[in-house]
Amino acid sequence: MPGHTPREYTPAAWGAPASDRNVACTGTGHGGGSRIKILIVDDDDSVRTAVETRLRSIGEFELRFAQDGKIGLDLMRDDRPDLVILDVLMPRADGFDVLREVRRWPEAKRPGMIAVVSTAAERNGLGPAVQALGADSIYSKPIRTEQLRELVNAVATPTRVPTLLGNSAAA
Repeated sequence: MPGHTPREYTPAAWGAPASDRNVACTGTGHGGGSRIKILIVDDDDSVRTAVETRLRSIGEFELRFAQDGKIGLDLMRDDRPDLVILDVLMPRADGFDVLREVRRWPEAKRPGMIAVVSTAAERNGLGPAVQALGADSIYSKPIRTEQLRELVNAVATPTRVPTLLGNSAAA
């Protein structure tokens, strides 16, 4: 993007507690030992923390966090993630704004996969809209460990892309 200057994000800028949550996790991933890069974009710190906890129970990944869509877009531009877990309603740039912007990018610059998460009330009728904008799947909050595992497996095995789910709210 013309005039875009990459910047380093501090935990406060990412909306994470000042606890080094933004530091890459060590361990295994996909593609010959590289770590799967996951960006969690949600304005609610408790949601970011819950998703992080569930992901860490599955394996070890390179995690990044953003508290709104604008920061999320900047992080996607600076370091193309393999998976983005994206909230719908957020300040500055919501999930729809993010999807519209990413859709304009060349394929090689886009994240590997985008999963939209929203509350059950927001989710009603969102499937076709987010799919048309390029989301790979949609989940109700709170996203469950099994659903995150499915997403991670789909990233690790590119031929396995999760479909847009009809009712993912069941526990």
